[in-house]
Amino acid sequence: AALIPGIYKVTAALPGFRTHSFNDVQLSAATPIRLNFTLEVGGVATTVDVSATAENLLMQSSPSVGRVLNQTTVSALPVVGNNVLDLVRILPGYRESTGAAALDTFAGAPASTLNTVRDGISVSDGRFNNGLFSTTTISPDLVGEVRLILTPVDAEMGRGNAQVQITTRSGTNRYSGSATWNIRNSALDPNTWANNRQVDPTTGKAPQRDWTNDNEYSLSYGGPIFRNKTFFYALWNQRIRKEREQVNGIVLTDTARLGIFRFYDGWNPGNADAVETVITPTTPTNVLRIARAVDALGNPIPPRFNANGTPYSGAGLQCLSVFGRQRLDVDGTMVPFTSADCPGGTAIFPSGTATAWDANRPVFDPTGIVFRGAIKDMPHANWFGANGTTDGLNTATIRWLRTAKPAGNTFGTSPNDNRKQFNIKIDHNFNPNHKVSGSYTLERNSASSDLSNWPNGISGDAIRNPHVVSANFTSTLGPTLVNEARFGFRGNYNMVRRPFETEEGAGLLDFVNSIQGGPDPGYTRNAGAIYPLQVEPTGGGNYGFGQGSATYNRLAQHNGNTTKQYTIGDTLSWTRGQHAFKFGVEFRPQSSQGYTNLGTNPFPRLSTGAGAFASPLAQGGSANLGTVTALQSVRNNTASLAYLLSGSVNLVTEAYWIDSFTDIQDAKWQSIVTSPDIFRTIRTNEVSSFAKDDWKITSNLTLNI
Repeated sequence: AALIPGIYKVTAALPGFRTHSFNDVQLSAATPIRLNFTLEVGGVATTVDVSATAENLLMQSSPSVGRVLNQTTVSALPVVGNNVLDLVRILPGYRESTGAAALDTFAGAPASTLNTVRDGISVSDGRFNNGLFSTTTISPDLVGEVRLILTPVDAEMGRGNAQVQITTRSGTNRYSGSATWNIRNSALDPNTWANNRQVDPTTGKAPQRDWTNDNEYSLSYGGPIFRNKTFFYALWNQRIRKEREQVNGIVLTDTARLGIFRFYDGWNPGNADAVETVITPTTPTNVLRIARAVDALGNPIPPRFNANGTPYSGAGLQCLSVFGRQRLDVDGTMVPFTSADCPGGTAIFPSGTATAWDANRPVFDPTGIVFRGAIKDMPHANWFGANGTTDGLNTATIRWLRTAKPAGNTFGTSPNDNRKQFNIKIDHNFNPNHKVSGSYTLERNSASSDLSNWPNGISGDAIRNPHVVSANFTSTLGPTLVNEARFGFRGNYNMVRRPFETEEGAGLLDFVNSIQGGPDPGYTRNAGAIYPLQVEPTGGGNYGFGQGSATYNRLAQHNGNTTKQYTIGDTLSWTRGQHAFKFGVEFRPQSSQGYTNLGTNPFPRLSTGAGAFASPLAQGGSANLGTVTALQSVRNNTASLAYLLSGSVNLVTEAYWIDSFTDIQDAKWQSIVTSPDIFRTIRTNEVSSFAKDDWKITSNLTLNI
């Protein structure tokens, strides 16, 4: 137990007998090996050498079925992701699932039963079922030995029918180190055929293909601090990954952001790639009645047909301002709307002396929130072809290349996180009978989250700060008695932050506004107090710029957890005759505190829209558009633009965390507003013990509680 895993030569010598040696003895962690020496009478100078190389060490020395990979093998095997846990794929009983990793199976057992052990300490995730998982990345340069146990796991290790047992590398009496650098870059890949045919009308260039640049390097060094007594091994590992992908964000056209909605008489407008859908006149309001309304440069073009298939003879391009006889200018100021604002078409005005279509929404949002949060920083469209629900005349696409960190999450399962990791291990021999070994790993992971679809936007991020501490103290108490004490700590500190919580997005708090709190007898708010309010200018319909298409994602995630586990254990080994007894006990207290925003931000959320008063411009409304035929989708989209630009309040919501039904009865709800990080705590205390007798190795009697 006091020796590190590796290949040894074991020799027995006695005066008057031939020296007997076993060569290539593979010593593995927590695996008993029995070597029977037969000393023959002869000269001392005569030796008998026996090779003890074992291809199936686990099967020969324990009931477990699996594979042992030593340091040399681990370094030689190709591991693309530079994570040793990927080596489980070489197990014959392993079956990978097409779904999540937690659905993989090992000899028929689900991955949820799998335990990952490092230096005797469990390092699996303590909160989420991630299947085969280690809270910190296990680099091949960190590994001294890997035991991939398919089934069953020895009683002294416990924890299910499959297990990965990792022993980290130690320093020796020889100074040695290594440096590796792996690069994967897609810059030399050719552009795609689809990109080459989609030329930007402004630049005349085709969009570039998605791109990744992945750099990972490791630096390791180890050796003696005091020769034959104290040793060290240190490893630094870093991964730097950037991704560039084509993004198609939806924006208002230059005309629509002034409050002017355009359509062709009798048709729903379609983008430059729209296929004209001709239907019979018996269904004049069918929403599938679509005609291409713009060319590739966004210039209006009339339909080719009437609804009955005859050449188009309608009234042509129609324009109306959602504010009636006024419109916006580029600075958000109300100015008169005239026929000159509809070049090549006909302007539509409210009937008679009316100045506005909607008495409830006559002007642009007076608070300035919509202008600052949706219009001011909205980029101009550069693509008028197919992209979801864009119609070319009023909504179009900003197509651009987004360079960002890869996307991540609090589960720690993202394979492409940016990573920094430091590892150190110290081994010290107090004397031939007592040895202590300690290791520490600190890792920092960072990734993007809830990416903005506009080029001037700011994204959220995902941060993980896991670390692992382990200490093992081995004492040889006599020729047949060895004691192993161990202590370990595994901690996860994970969070996903919204854009305005990040260092880059601190200024975005200007978009989170304040409201005046009123009297609320069932809650602790004070009359006249100021509370934060998050405004989402969604508008309804296809005008949801307050979500993923906005300057920043107001519906971004806000969650995380702090998960800790301590391990305290002791194992006593006693050899007597042909019996090898082992007794052990282990205690694992664990806690996990997690918080979430329940799918919303921890502020009251105000979304724009119709509310209780639909616009007269909407389908079935009283607004008279004259002799033109405006289909229901045209009218509803016109109303949605009015809701967006006027800042019309549709709904105000706020999330609460209710612990029990009494909270409802007593009206003592715990609001996320006053306590943004609502923690849900999970605690477990595990105690396990075992007694084991490896009798002649071939017979095994175990008791595990």
